[in-house]
Amino acid sequence: MKLLLENWREYLNDSYYHITRSENVPLIMKDGLLPSKPDDMQDVEGVYLFKSITAAEDALMNWLGDRFGEEGKLTLLKVDPRGVGEVDSSAAGFEAISISKIDPQFISVEQEGISTRLLFENWRTQQSWYSLQGELKEWLVSESYLTAEDVKLIEEGAISDISSFVKRKLTAAKAWTYEKYVSYVKPLLNKLIGFIKKLKEKGILKKYRARFEIEAIRLFSTKKYIKLGAVFLTAMIKVMTSGLLELPQILEKIQKVLGLVQDGAWASAADELGLPFEEIKILVGGLKGFGKDLKKTQDIFSPEKIGQGDLELAEMLDPEIIKMIQESAESVLEIPVHKMYIQPNSKKHITVQLGTNSEEHAPSFMSIVQNRWTSSDECIRLEKMGYKINVSTIDRELDVHDYLITKEVL
Repeated sequence: MKLLLENWREYLNDSYYHITRSENVPLIMKDGLLPSKPDDMQDVEGVYLFKSITAAEDALMNWLGDRFGEEGKLTLLKVDPRGVGEVDSSAAGFEAISISKIDPQFISVEQEGISTRLLFENWRTQQSWYSLQGELKEWLVSESYLTAEDVKLIEEGAISDISSFVKRKLTAAKAWTYEKYVSYVKPLLNKLIGFIKKLKEKGILKKYRARFEIEAIRLFSTKKYIKLGAVFLTAMIKVMTSGLLELPQILEKIQKVLGLVQDGAWASAADELGLPFEEIKILVGGLKGFGKDLKKTQDIFSPEKIGQGDLELAEMLDPEIIKMIQESAESVLEIPVHKMYIQPNSKKHITVQLGTNSEEHAPSFMSIVQNRWTSSDECIRLEKMGYKINVSTIDRELDVHDYLITKEVL
């Protein structure tokens, strides 16, 4: 009968667990676990056991941790169910109370040297993370970067693949106007930089190379890398709002990706995020210059600040200026404007694409159009305002780095 009881308990529970102060372990391994009654509780006399490591951890982070305090070391003991005798039926669902002694041959050390101080610090870190993560999710939903349904699916793990998430959120990105990229990236970039700074301030994220990592992602605010910023920041949304990854995994990935970006190692950063590197290159028009441009912002002897030279900040053109350029071109050339593009290194270098095919006209067509435009009062007025306007047609190839700044007019 005793053997049957032992085998039945082993079937019901693989192991039980007991937490004690580390200085008690030698005596326990000699004499076993003896039934006792907690001094500060009106409980039954017995050996108090947890049914799982998770239950033991939860108790230690709450009521049991308060009882032990933050000083001293603790040890987690593993108890073979076959050594557990009669169990009190009044025990809570997460625990078992053995009425009788548990002999030492059924006890082993699962984990020793547990610091309650460190546990509490980790708990506080986790609570800070959940609070910051919750604030970030609320902002992302309020600013339409995520829907409430997106958040639900991410937390449930229904959207677990980063690459699929990015493609889902940026399905129409290839057709985005320049203004759309700017309006998408800049608020998100500022929010995530603020989020990373808060993680560092609270000690959640290591401060290693903090300034350089922030400088690296600030490059996404430039015209040259605004498209890359859309891809990268969307991927980081997925990492930072993950409901499946544990906090250490999330922090490790954030730290690793930021480090790779800081090193200009985009192939490795894309691989770490599970993003298709070749597709990214096609969308953003190449990444060869990123590392070189990044070094310009970090050279303390001859620093080139972001916002200067070919790292000009991405800003949206005044809609009135866009309208003026469009109306001026159509008035002078008497051809409807199809689209307008801006060069990444200057917000005042603009290509006006006319809604016609030059191959359908005489060979001298483009020469006549250019001469009429450059000699017009409208062109001269725009030049005095600092704008350089190039005229093209729908059949002529544009620079792959130019950004669309207007939706189709026709």
